[in-house]
Amino acid sequence: MSSGRRVCATVIAAAALLVCILRTACVPASANDDDPHAILFSGRDIWLNGAFAHGGFLFAPSGLDQDGLLLKILFSGGVYRYDAKNLGGQQVVGAEGLAHVLGGWRVKRGDAEFKFFFGPEFQKHHLLPDGPSNRLRGNFLGLRMAFEVWYEPSPSSMVAADASLSSIATSNSARVAYGWRVFEEMLGAFTSARSSNISVRTDTGIFVWALTSPA
Repeated sequence: MSSGRRVCATVIAAAALLVCILRTACVPASANDDDPHAILFSGRDIWLNGAFAHGGFLFAPSGLDQDGLLLKILFSGGVYRYDAKNLGGQQVVGAEGLAHVLGGWRVKRGDAEFKFFFGPEFQKHHLLPDGPSNRLRGNFLGLRMAFEVWYEPSPSSMVAADASLSSIATSNSARVAYGWRVFEEMLGAFTSARSSNISVRTDTGIFVWALTSPA
């Protein structure tokens, strides 16, 4: 099967999953269903060589406290820097924006949650000065697969881990984070690894995340 046909088949499978989620969402909830079905989320990540902010929406047709289908919409943007070897070690500053719509599945066991997502994404990249060896330049449309784990050892603390693979210039990532609840937000530290066609970078920084149930 050619690369184009594989991408086409994958897009069709992702679209079918999203249709199933939306169709399930149209089924009326029972009168005594008090489990929230949607939540807004946002966050800021800061480390020595970059800073990013993100926000989005998570919808669970069967309820956020139940196993089942998920729909995740996320928008993210930020800036980062790196030393380009092909430019004699000159520092390159990159700006990145992305959006993705992912269908998925959630499993909750005790205080732990496991989520799997898959779907299309859009990325926009700009480099200054231009890095000819970096394929992450311009606009891209691709597919992303992600896995997330969230565990709360206590009501005031959390441990999170995630990993994702993208068809766009092999822009893959993994992260582990630990944080504490401060008022309505989670504050803590993370360690991450990011890989692309030019390098593998590891970073350690701080984060502020927030979760809000729509009224």
